[in-house]
Amino acid sequence: MVESVAHNYTISGHLIGMLDRDQRTVNRRKLSTGDLLDACPGCVCITRASLISENSQVENPTAGRCPRWSMQRVKKVLAVVTYLLIVIPTVLSAPSGSMEQQQEDPFWVLNENVQPEDNITQALKAQLAKTIQTQAKIACNKANHSLEEYTKNQFSMTPEQVHQRYNSTSFDWLPSKSDIPKQFGTDVTDGFTRTMEEEMIHLYHQFQKIGVGIEQIVSEYNNCTPNNGADQSVCINFNNMRQDLTTLLRELNMNIGTLGLVRKPDVERDIMPDEDRQVDETTRRIRNWVIYRDYINALEYTIKAFETHF
Repeated sequence: MVESVAHNYTISGHLIGMLDRDQRTVNRRKLSTGDLLDACPGCVCITRASLISENSQVENPTAGRCPRWSMQRVKKVLAVVTYLLIVIPTVLSAPSGSMEQQQEDPFWVLNENVQPEDNITQALKAQLAKTIQTQAKIACNKANHSLEEYTKNQFSMTPEQVHQRYNSTSFDWLPSKSDIPKQFGTDVTDGFTRTMEEEMIHLYHQFQKIGVGIEQIVSEYNNCTPNNGADQSVCINFNNMRQDLTTLLRELNMNIGTLGLVRKPDVERDIMPDEDRQVDETTRRIRNWVIYRDYINALEYTIKAFETHF
């Protein structure tokens, strides 16, 4: 009995085939005999005195004998410790919201086939421009309606104060100033150089970029089980933005297809780097504000652009 017990251990007190199986997964500290005794104080057999080498003879066949339940308990403890050492570092290193995102298609990627219109007239173009403008107004009004409460809850400031403080903050993966030639809180100053058809294709692509940011925020608040009212407000606001942006993208896609136009390649999730996803709470609030700001700014530009064309 003792001989079989000894053969299941190394000299340092490891269970053979358990902790010594694979050291490549994580850097784990080897468990000493003291560790095993701490984990199972009732196991009197796990001492250096009771461990014997494979080539030695057993002088006392009853010395160091353990009850069967004690050995099983040690094995279970070691198995749990090994599992935690492997799993916990992996979980902690996973990007926030990554699992949900990987399981769903991007909401801004639409695979809706639209039959082109054979007879394209100026009246039809005016009608299409009006539908885009109407949907952009709906989305913009709803976003602006929640803006004051949002900045108060997140920054204890007015939207103007937040904008002044973070006016120069931007992200490369969001629309640039040349993409949307308008500043937040101001009217469009530059002339519109794109045709209506070009504007539809261009804005569809720019709103897809914003969709990447909105998806990240929604995924972070996906369960909508906030710790306070401020978090719940963020959750509701950005879920509404996602719904309104989806409707606007569908309208743009429908009109692009009706005119027989070809969209640009869809924007991918990876335009937003991990360094902008895995952030601390302060940086997250600033990042979310920039996405919110650029969303409203792009909507205001869209409204003005299609007013100018028709």
